[in-house]
Amino acid sequence: MPLYYHVIPGNVLDKNTIEKCLSEAEKLGLTISGMLFDAGYMTAENMDLLKEGKIDFMTRMDSNLTEYRELLEDLYPTLDREGNAVEYNGRLVFIACRKKRYRGRMCFCYVCLDTAKRAMEDMRVSKRDNTGKGISEIFREHSRSGIFVLASTKKLGRAQVLPSYYARQGIEQIFDLAKNEANVLPIRTHSEEAMQGHVLVAFLATMASRWLQSKLSGKPQPHSGRGRKPKEKRHIGLRECLKYFRNVKISVYPDGTGIVSEPQKVVNEVLGRLGLEMPKEVGKPAA
Repeated sequence: MPLYYHVIPGNVLDKNTIEKCLSEAEKLGLTISGMLFDAGYMTAENMDLLKEGKIDFMTRMDSNLTEYRELLEDLYPTLDREGNAVEYNGRLVFIACRKKRYRGRMCFCYVCLDTAKRAMEDMRVSKRDNTGKGISEIFREHSRSGIFVLASTKKLGRAQVLPSYYARQGIEQIFDLAKNEANVLPIRTHSEEAMQGHVLVAFLATMASRWLQSKLSGKPQPHSGRGRKPKEKRHIGLRECLKYFRNVKISVYPDGTGIVSEPQKVVNEVLGRLGLEMPKEVGKPAA
């Protein structure tokens, strides 16, 4: 669930935003125990900030770094062995770990080989025009496909590495929700005040939409282990939900009261998940 946003000018580098974000989060009473970064945020200065705040992190390592090349030289030759294998979302992934200093801080570095990603990248390499390239160069591109390195301050089991990193997909889905459902972009305003107001309303709409999505997903809440395990319900999409609610009508009468139309099955199902009940009449004077 999104809790906070920060508006910055487009010409401010990503890596220069961390200190203010941490300070504002502290002022708002938000406790940050861990952060998930893109590689561009990871500078020595930001690493010092995280260390000072005792904040764990996970990030993807830039492939141009010396540390990246050294890890591959060390772990790649024995990476695709059964002892390094783990299943993730139905596909085979190989993960090997080595503790190494990264940006001045000791980290657990995970060299990962995603076999599904390798197949896709191999296909792209094969379809490119490789005329003029030597065998060694083409082989090197194929041998490095599907490979990436993650760095974290936490020691994780192989089965935990990718779910922890791909939590970013949930974050990216919230950005998509803000853009496509809450219409945060494009911003067609002519003053900073109007822009800030637009972003605030879009952020609140994103929070509401995300909350609705969690209620309509159909996935049961975590089970305590006692009693019967709740069954998974039918997923109801946000747009589907809004479409059916648009058909709820009210017939208004001269005395100012209104009779609500009979709700459809989907409307009742949504209200049930939200713990609400559709009124039969509105505007009725108090007795």
